[in-house]
Amino acid sequence: MNVVHVNSYLNKEMSKFPSATVSIPTGITSIKAFLDDGKNGKHREQVERLRAETDKDKRESLKKQLPACTIQSEPCDRRSKESCKNNGILVLDFDNVENVADARRRIAKLPYVIADVIDNRGDCSLLSGG
Repeated sequence: MNVVHVNSYLNKEMSKFPSATVSIPTGITSIKAFLDDGKNGKHREQVERLRAETDKDKRESLKKQLPACTIQSEPCDRRSKESCKNNGILVLDFDNVENVADARRRIAKLPYVIADVIDNRGDCSLLSGG
């Protein structure tokens, strides 16, 4: 995928929410800005607390407190699924990956991959468009 095409996906706007339990958006952000927040450690303390937690129920509770967004849809209000229109992005989340570094290396070779990230649990996710 060429750089211009990747940037057209990274510049797509999406709704952002203060947590996964909130349905009304608090604003709009781009996919690039959202990824940059993660790369720059904006929510590092919350994520590290989540990754360090060994109790499954507590991990789920901590996960729901993290900021959320509608990566796969145009800006929308999550109370109405009909208002969320797909933006051409597909998110694949790979749980329980044994060798994350190897998985990321292989993912990076795939066509149509916009970004690969380590999610809040430490697993591998990728964004794809095309």
